[in-house]
Amino acid sequence: MMQPHLPETMRSEPSVLRLHGLVTDIGYLLAGLGLAAMGVLYCMEVVLRYFVHRPTSWSLETVTFLMLIMMFLAVPHAVRAGMHIAVTLLADLYPKQIRRLAFIMNSIGLILCTFIAYLSLRENLAQYDGLIETNGNLVIPKWWLTAFITYGFANSALWYARLLCNGGRPIGPVLAIVRAPDGGAQR
Repeated sequence: MMQPHLPETMRSEPSVLRLHGLVTDIGYLLAGLGLAAMGVLYCMEVVLRYFVHRPTSWSLETVTFLMLIMMFLAVPHAVRAGMHIAVTLLADLYPKQIRRLAFIMNSIGLILCTFIAYLSLRENLAQYDGLIETNGNLVIPKWWLTAFITYGFANSALWYARLLCNGGRPIGPVLAIVRAPDGGAQR
């Protein structure tokens, strides 16, 4: 079987790191599908409510759930690509210290995301053990939703760790259909 042409950096990257990138890419693509689904559901609800006079009892809650899921599926991709919100005041004031500042900020990101993922995981387990459900018309186990929060922070923590090992430089996607930080499709 012929192997696809891969950039040199991808061929030398360990399988577990490629898998981590692939999971992040798939999450990012699913977040895009979630955004499209949110738009369709919202438009459907407007049409059904104002033109057909038969609103659904579930679509607005579904849009809310999709927003939570979408956000935490996309966050690790943003961390990997360095596209997350940043305050550049220190980098602007001290441009010669940019590598040191990146190291400090990535270290803080790693610590905070790890801590929040730990807290979120504890809450997921408590919700699971307590059989906690959502309130409203669409009742589902709450841990189904909050598990995405844990995923988003845990995966972001892993990306911060990888960025620390990569000198703070953004890491490109594994899948060719996911855009790289520089606007290209590959590393």
